[in-house]
Amino acid sequence: GVSGLFYQVLLSLSFMKAPVRLTSPLIFMQTVFVALIDWIIWSSVPSLSTLTGAFLVITGGIITIYFGLSMVKKT
Repeated sequence: GVSGLFYQVLLSLSFMKAPVRLTSPLIFMQTVFVALIDWIIWSSVPSLSTLTGAFLVITGGIITIYFGLSMVKKT
């Protein structure tokens, strides 16, 4: 609903202000945050595959941002 609207607007603004290689991990982090909110609000314990996926998304985001920042510093 309303939070999804704010998310899309703020994400679009971030793409205008920063390079895409630095902001693209935010798209994948949405899934991690949804799983976290599901756990907090409805006490739905995440499965092992959900935790593994969250770990991979977070790790991939960190790697993408790290190499994206190193590319920005070179230019």
